[in-house]
Amino acid sequence: MLKYKRLPTKCKATLAPIVDTTIAHNFSGKQYDMTTDERKTLANEPITWTGDLSDDCTAKWAGLMLRAEWMDNEYWWWAVYDMQKYAATIDDSNNYTDKFIGGDMSRQKAECVARKYITEITMRQDKAKYLITDTFKITRSGTVLAGYITEGLVSIDDTIEFVALSSIFQRQIIGITGITKSQPDKVNTGLLIKCDNEAEIDDLRNWKPDNIVAIIYKTETSENNLTDTNTLPKAGRKWLKKLFGYE
Repeated sequence: MLKYKRLPTKCKATLAPIVDTTIAHNFSGKQYDMTTDERKTLANEPITWTGDLSDDCTAKWAGLMLRAEWMDNEYWWWAVYDMQKYAATIDDSNNYTDKFIGGDMSRQKAECVARKYITEITMRQDKAKYLITDTFKITRSGTVLAGYITEGLVSIDDTIEFVALSSIFQRQIIGITGITKSQPDKVNTGLLIKCDNEAEIDDLRNWKPDNIVAIIYKTETSENNLTDTNTLPKAGRKWLKKLFGYE
C-alpha cells in the first residue's frame, strides 16, 4: 500500500509515492539478525542523525532506521522502520493530522517513537507464535486472523504483533476460537482483533498473508489461556469451519 507525500515546492507541487531508496539500498530485501538483548544494549547508545539536517537525514539505531525530510512550507515528513522486520513501518507522519513544522520537531518525534518501540519489544513477555494464513471480516465485529498457533498459548486481551501492508500492527486480541484438525499437534485457530477503524478492517480483509509469523505477548489485562474456548461470534466460527474443511 503506497503512502503519498507532497514534493517540495523547489520541485513541483504534486503528490508522489514515497520511494525509500535508502532503505532499498541498505536492506536489499534481507532481514538482519539481531537478538533482543543486542537491541537492548544498542538502545543505550545515542541516536545520531546523518545527512543534511536542513533537508533529508537518516539515523540507524538499535535495528531501526529513522528518516526525516523537508517537504514544503516548513512541513517535514518523518518515518521509523524496523529493519529486523523487513523494513516495515512502525509509524510515520502520514498517520497524524497535525503537520510537523521544522526539522527538530520531526526528528524529536521520530526519536520518541523509536525509543518507545524498542522499550516495548525488549521489555515485553512474548508467550506465543501464530502463523497467519488468511483473514476475514465479521460484520459489526471486526477482523479475524485465521491460522495456527505454532508455539505457546494465547489468551484474550493478549497483543498480537504482525507485519502487513508494509507496516507493523500491534492489536489487542478480543476473541478466540480453536478447531482441532486431523494434523498432529496443530490447532486451527481464529483470532478476532481490535482494529483502529473501519478502513483498517477493510485493508486487513483485502490483505493476502503468506504464512506470516506473528508474535503474541502478554498484557496486564490478559486473561487465563483460552485456546479451547470459543469466544468468536457464531458467524466467525461457521466461517472458520468452512475454511478448515469442517461442516
